[in-house]
Amino acid sequence: MAENERRWLREGEKDGEHIAIVSYPRSGNSLMRGLLESITGIYTGCDTQPDRTLSVELQKYGLKGEGVVDETVWFVKSHYPERSGYKPVAIQKAILVVRNPWDAINSYFNMTLTNSHNKSVHDSQYERFAARWDGMIRNEILVWLRFHLYWSRADIPVMFVRYEDLMVNRKEMLHRVFKFILDKDPREQLWGTEWGDRIEAVLNSDDAGPYKPRSGKIGASFRHYSPEQHQHVLNKARPLLRQFGYDTETQDFPNSIPLPNRQVKYGKQDAALLVLSVDGLELRARNDMFGRLSTYYRKMLLDPVIAADGSELNMEEMLCVEDRPLLNSDDLKPGEVAGYTPFMSLDKGKERTTSNQLGTFNGVYVPCLLNIIGVILFLRLGWAIGQAGVLGMLVIFFIAESQAILTVLSASAIASNGNMRGGGSYYLISRSLGPEFGGAIGLQFYLLYASGVAMYLVGLAEEIQQTWFEHSTWEKKHVVVLVASLALVSITMIALIGANAFSKVNQYLFVVQFACIAFGAIAICTTTPHNLLNGGRVTGPSSKTLHDNFYANYTSERNACGPNTVCSFSRVYAIVFPLATGFMEGLNLSGDLKHPGKSIPIGSLAAICTACAIYISLILLFGSSFTGVTLRTNYTFFQEVGATPYIVIAGILVSCYTSGLGSLFGASRILQAISRDHLFPGLSVLGQGTVHGDEPQFAVVFTAFLSFGFILIGDLDVLAPICTSFFCLAYAAVNFTAFTLQVTGVPNFRPTFRYSCWPLALLGVVVNLGVMVYLNALYAALTLLVLSGLFFYLYIAGPTTSWGSVSQALIYHQVRKYLLRLDTRKVHLKYWRPAILLVAKSKQDVSVVLCNQLKKGGLFIIGDLVFGELNTATAQRRHYLYHEWLDYIQAHKLKAIPQVIVTKSLREGYNSLLQLSGLGGMDINTLAIDWVEDDILGVIEDALLLQKNIVVLRHCDNIDPRFLLETKATPESSTLDVWLTSEDATAMLMLQLTHVLHSNSSWSCLPIRLLRVCELIESEDGNSMEIDRNRLMTLAQDLRIQLHPSNAIVLPIPRHFTLSDFYHLVHEHSAQAQMIVLPMPPFTPDTTYAQTLSSFTSGLPPTMLVHSAQDVSVITTCI
Repeated sequence: MAENERRWLREGEKDGEHIAIVSYPRSGNSLMRGLLESITGIYTGCDTQPDRTLSVELQKYGLKGEGVVDETVWFVKSHYPERSGYKPVAIQKAILVVRNPWDAINSYFNMTLTNSHNKSVHDSQYERFAARWDGMIRNEILVWLRFHLYWSRADIPVMFVRYEDLMVNRKEMLHRVFKFILDKDPREQLWGTEWGDRIEAVLNSDDAGPYKPRSGKIGASFRHYSPEQHQHVLNKARPLLRQFGYDTETQDFPNSIPLPNRQVKYGKQDAALLVLSVDGLELRARNDMFGRLSTYYRKMLLDPVIAADGSELNMEEMLCVEDRPLLNSDDLKPGEVAGYTPFMSLDKGKERTTSNQLGTFNGVYVPCLLNIIGVILFLRLGWAIGQAGVLGMLVIFFIAESQAILTVLSASAIASNGNMRGGGSYYLISRSLGPEFGGAIGLQFYLLYASGVAMYLVGLAEEIQQTWFEHSTWEKKHVVVLVASLALVSITMIALIGANAFSKVNQYLFVVQFACIAFGAIAICTTTPHNLLNGGRVTGPSSKTLHDNFYANYTSERNACGPNTVCSFSRVYAIVFPLATGFMEGLNLSGDLKHPGKSIPIGSLAAICTACAIYISLILLFGSSFTGVTLRTNYTFFQEVGATPYIVIAGILVSCYTSGLGSLFGASRILQAISRDHLFPGLSVLGQGTVHGDEPQFAVVFTAFLSFGFILIGDLDVLAPICTSFFCLAYAAVNFTAFTLQVTGVPNFRPTFRYSCWPLALLGVVVNLGVMVYLNALYAALTLLVLSGLFFYLYIAGPTTSWGSVSQALIYHQVRKYLLRLDTRKVHLKYWRPAILLVAKSKQDVSVVLCNQLKKGGLFIIGDLVFGELNTATAQRRHYLYHEWLDYIQAHKLKAIPQVIVTKSLREGYNSLLQLSGLGGMDINTLAIDWVEDDILGVIEDALLLQKNIVVLRHCDNIDPRFLLETKATPESSTLDVWLTSEDATAMLMLQLTHVLHSNSSWSCLPIRLLRVCELIESEDGNSMEIDRNRLMTLAQDLRIQLHPSNAIVLPIPRHFTLSDFYHLVHEHSAQAQMIVLPMPPFTPDTTYAQTLSSFTSGLPPTMLVHSAQDVSVITTCI
């Protein structure tokens, strides 16, 4: 049946039956799915998450049921229990597709390395990954064996279908399969029937699903196994291999593949279904290096190619690269096989994907130091000393370097806690705090470095303009923009070449830069006092000059802090703050480092220490050698002091150039990592990487254009404060990540870098955020606003990821902490709130919503019972129900916790839930029961023994649906009636629950009525009914319950009053009530009690029968 003629099941069709198609990976599952879809015309489902790469690939080629396990599908693909699925599914029978383990394991090896259904690796890869291939054989044969043993022992009917039979004897095999599906007698023939005709039509057409097999390749993968490896597989699984006809020694497989005689294992009579759970039995551990962690090996993989000899027996050979036609046999080159579309060249000389292997010195230390010793040192350090004084500049430097050191300690701890990949700080934050926080900070980090490129190149351009074009007829801004743009083009070319070239160039420029700084420092120390060409005076090192410059002297000279604006400590700090940045450059190159966990801490801290020595020396040297006016007004004093200015100028240009180059490298790699995570639409193309070194060329070009936009600003003093806010927030995020990981105490956070702790990380957060706000509150507010916007965008529209989020660990830590502090001995009744246990008959019960309205911020446990002995079937049923309840609670926005247990009887189940629900001080105090006469007396008796309040719910299905919504209902004549027979603890509990229900917006439109019965007695104080009415009003007033005088009702009763009389009064006066709250009659453990309770409430509106287990009131009148 053509794909456009396939459909989903209609409601009620097949009576909700699910048949699983199960297999070890790469054993023919998708082939069977395609055949079943073509024959039945009905889409097949799958329990795999639909947004995974392999699932998306299958959807592109027609298998639309990825992630669908509901009643719209008949067949559901699963690899359970090799690994758990995305959603649980209950099945009545299963088709087990079996493939010989040699071919299956080999095919799985190819899939793990290519992350594809239709691509296989070249033979050379078996040599390159020889250790992994051998390890996979020994690991996977055990998984293969356990998987098939599990299904051979399943309680439901299972049909074993060999992949090889689908290849060699497809028609006969499909007839057998459909006899099993349709519950036909195996001896019955399908020839001439509707299903037989469908099978024949599919086999005679091109519509065999998304799989076009090759023939004659069964066992072709044997050549990849050494004799020892082949024998190992045979020895480990020989009994099962013989059962399936795969014994190569005694059954001559694969030369002989006869059809098996018996293929169906009938299930047990009492096994109605089997639940494939999402968190049940799983043969493959989640950290299995041959399972979910295969991505690491795919990253190492050289360019894979389709094997020239066609040895790989693919499961979905038609799933070729999009927009490429299938090869016909006439088009094949020698050795190629029909059904393949090569996706890489077979050229042996083709370059293979490699990663850069930079070391600590050239990958971290040099880039960090070149970025730290940047434009600020040459063009603004002297100015800052002139404004803030030597002391003020040392304070600024101390604070800035404290920010840097605290952040490096935090980043080093995170980076040394596992395998660090490309993306630097973005990778650290996103993999710890989740995609929302990571993506928001990562994008800001990227913009930070993109603006940093502009800032450094503008500094370079300013130096060139002041040196050679100071008296040019062109405006200063035009010269700066032109020079900076030319420099941007040149660093873009270097960045496009790659990280290895970058590191080599850096090493030479590193020597030049520091030689120039040393030359300038020596010139200052050896000079004699004289005037400078552009104004000002150099005195040489002098204690008097140092004294004069020691304290601050803030002015508005050169308008550096704004037009006609006198500078201040905060303004100076904001402008020179980038002198302490650059230490993250090594982290940004994490994907290019050989050992990032070791290189990042050592290289970064060494660079900071070196920078500290240089900056402190220059602060003291400048402050003792130049007058204050010179420092504030002459930005070129450093280059004018020597015999020739051009040596220092060369150092300035190299410093600015290398800093801009480093920022471009860091920004492009962060953008590449963000794009590969698909957090923002339209950026996927920027995740491209080259064959050599995975260089992000597209990201480099994009970043260059963005930096050009920042260059157009053309003013260093405008760019610097913007960068300061970005830097502070980014550093705070890194520290916060380390803080949360450390404070939660998760066992898996055990970094090899031991010099970070949560107080230091927290201090880093406080210092960075404090500095950001102090320096410029407006920029800080805008930065936080942008962060918040990005965070909420990703929270709403971001993709689902499997990285894990530290927020869950933090929540767990805090909940545990406060649970331990929650002491039931210290609980006071004035803080009482309902904590309800409800065992619902079904998810559609109105009582579920009603109890959610009654909890008032308390605990709400939804219990469910699975009856029977604890075994595999009941345990899986329990897991299935538990996740069903989780989905229901989330979908209906209930504030509840599901609790599902396996029990032998109703009373035993309630008993367990009553005693074990809750945790620590958060224990249930109220049992809500949907009235059923069977066994309910025992449940009530146990609840009373355990001192639990009881609320029996009757006729709740009759509640107007409007009152179960969160919106306010329209006022009407209905009421909330509370019948009081006394003023004991039960009466107080009734009033408390009524108040809680009335506090919900949907019930608040109904007036509360208090009804009381009393004997009519005349006294000196007046009529007893009037006295009781006044008492009702006083009671309502004392308990802060809204009560209109007309709703305080006292009804006379005869002296010999019976329960039957009370029943008639309730029916007479509360027939129109929306909810009646009654005291539960005194309990007696005999059958007459249940009958009495049932008849007493018969015909009433929705009713709650309440009993308090305590002797004290749950409502207090004290403050």
